Amino acid sequence: MTLDALAEALPRLSFFAIAAETPVVILDGVVFYLVDKPNAGKCYFVCEGDRYALARGQSLADIERQYLSLFARVLDQYKARYLCQVVDKRIQTAQEMKRKLAESNVVAFLATQLIPKLIELDGGQAQFDEQRQMRRDQAVRTLLAAKAEPLPKAGSILEQSVGANAMILDEKIYPLVRIAAPGQGADLIVRAGGAFFGLSPQCQLLAEVEAAFRTARLPEFLERQALAEAPDRTRILREIELQELEMAEYLQGVIGTSSQKGDRCLYQNKEWGILKQGGVFYVYVQVPEYVIEDKDGSLYRFDATRVGVPVTSCAADQVLVSGRAVMLTPYEHMFVASVAIGASICMPKGDAYFAALQRMPLREALCAYLKDAKETLRAGHHAGNPNSPYHRIKSFSHRRITRQEANEKRLPIFPFYRGSGAVSFIQPDDDD
Repeated sequence: MTLDALAEALPRLSFFAIAAETPVVILDGVVFYLVDKPNAGKCYFVCEGDRYALARGQSLADIERQYLSLFARVLDQYKARYLCQVVDKRIQTAQEMKRKLAESNVVAFLATQLIPKLIELDGGQAQFDEQRQMRRDQAVRTLLAAKAEPLPKAGSILEQSVGANAMILDEKIYPLVRIAAPGQGADLIVRAGGAFFGLSPQCQLLAEVEAAFRTARLPEFLERQALAEAPDRTRILREIELQELEMAEYLQGVIGTSSQKGDRCLYQNKEWGILKQGGVFYVYVQVPEYVIEDKDGSLYRFDATRVGVPVTSCAADQVLVSGRAVMLTPYEHMFVASVAIGASICMPKGDAYFAALQRMPLREALCAYLKDAKETLRAGHHAGNPNSPYHRIKSFSHRRITRQEANEKRLPIFPFYRGSGAVSFIQPDDDD
């Protein structure tokens, strides 16, 4: 049985059944029942010209304590089920999260190292750190406040439900409002000693109040009582909550995405991102639309795309090797073998280049590798590059564009002839 169903099945408090059958007055948390005595004394109720005496009964607190005592075994079962279904499950989930992190270095790397690095490259690290610290501080304050909050005393939740001063009449609960001495013939008046009360027009259905008591206020009280009675579980819960505050911003999303099927975007900013494609995580860089100049001055426009590197390991010598930079969209280009997704980029880099990358922190090396791959596409076609491409640029005649059109679209143009100070992104160490 679920916890909600168990709350629905909690025993009914007899007070509500009695109040549904006979009028009840509540004054300062004490229950009074109507007695047909026309010449009543200082406490009475006037209705349609008839005067009824108020006979004192139990306090709401006593009624509640008797209920908790009478049904202690059933209520303890609810508390035990709450600890099992909610608290223990919460603890188990957190432990499972830690286990997944321990088993998947890639997931931990993406969450705790690479995403913060991509945020930093996007120029938002300072703001990200500030916002995260603010959330952490607020959460800590909330945790400390919850820890300091005292457990409600038994005997208070029934009064919170029906009110300390109220009239229950015709299965409705009316708050009692203090009024001046009523005039002759006044109707629906409660007198308590020298004070007079009238019925507020703002009433609630008795059945709704009872339902809220049994399915909301009472379960909440029992759950807090269960935690108070299980200090070890409470301590573990608080430790979990504080540990989660220290985890990376996107940790939960990484773990969730890692276990889900299909292509999913894990993180994205205006230039960088991480996605899961074909069951593999890729870190990628956006390549905006651009124009390349050929040696005869003709211009060719190339589409925007994404270049990615699959992160299947945290070992640099497995991730940072030749041919790992691939296209994440169908793409035609001189330095791309085919139009298929996953086609590699021709980057004739020697062993020294990859050895240098492998000596860097993996998060830094991945970004550096992707920047070079991006610039290979955009700026690799130039007079200083002796390597033969997969395709001749003139085979992309359908991509021709005029200089005026490129300028009107504000597209960057990468020239074929460059001055001595120009950067050559492709090093002629090897042939394709």
